[in-house]
Amino acid sequence: MRTTSSRTSDRHCRRTCWSKNRALGDCARFPGPWAEALVRLESVQNATDQARQAARPILGYTEPYTATPWFWSSQDKVKIQIAGLTTAHDSVELLPGTHEDRFSALCFRNDALVALKEASAVDSHQEVGLR
Repeated sequence: MRTTSSRTSDRHCRRTCWSKNRALGDCARFPGPWAEALVRLESVQNATDQARQAARPILGYTEPYTATPWFWSSQDKVKIQIAGLTTAHDSVELLPGTHEDRFSALCFRNDALVALKEASAVDSHQEVGLR
C-alpha cells in the first residue's frame, strides 16, 4: 500500500503490500503500540531500532516492534530530549530543574505516563523509566 510520503509497514517492519520486503526508518509509516494511528518517526534511534527489528525474523524471533520513540537535539547550550509521543496527552506535570533553563515535563494520558520532554535535565529519562 503506497502513501504519499512513505511506505506502510506492520509491527514487524514488513511492508503491508509485500511481506518479503521491509520498510523502516523515516520512509515507513507503521502502527506503534503507543500511537492511535499509523506514525512515521524521523529519528536515528527509530531507524536503528527498526533495522534490528527487521533482522529478528531471520533469527527466529516473532515479537513486534515496541521500542519507545526517543528524540534529541542540541540548541546552543540547551540539550533537548523527548521520550514517547507527545501528541496525545491530556495533562502535563512540569518539574523545575536546578537552574532556570532546565526543566522536565511529564505528559500523561488517562493518568498513564506517555512521554517526557526535557531541556538540559537529561537524568529524568532514567528516573521515570522511559529510556
